Amino acid sequence: IAVLVIEHDMRFIFNLCDRVACLVQGEKLVEGSPGEVQADERVVAAYLGTPFEGDPGADEVAEVEAAEAQSATRTTRTEGETQ
Repeated sequence: IAVLVIEHDMRFIFNLCDRVACLVQGEKLVEGSPGEVQADERVVAAYLGTPFEGDPGADEVAEVEAAEAQSATRTTRTEGETQ
């Protein structure tokens, strides 16, 4: 019996499934055992936001990450300031 499970909790999926397929923007990026998928640099890049060569959205991801980091720094400074 084959069962299709769509889930974003990777720990759950890796413990449940013998074979895993990782999709990015609706396209299959990689398929294999949980260990193979977890170790694949493309999967790490897609899920951790690290741009990889050939990623059509890499520039946009980098811009968003930079803006979020700048915003977080501003928030941390404001919260940490003494009055």
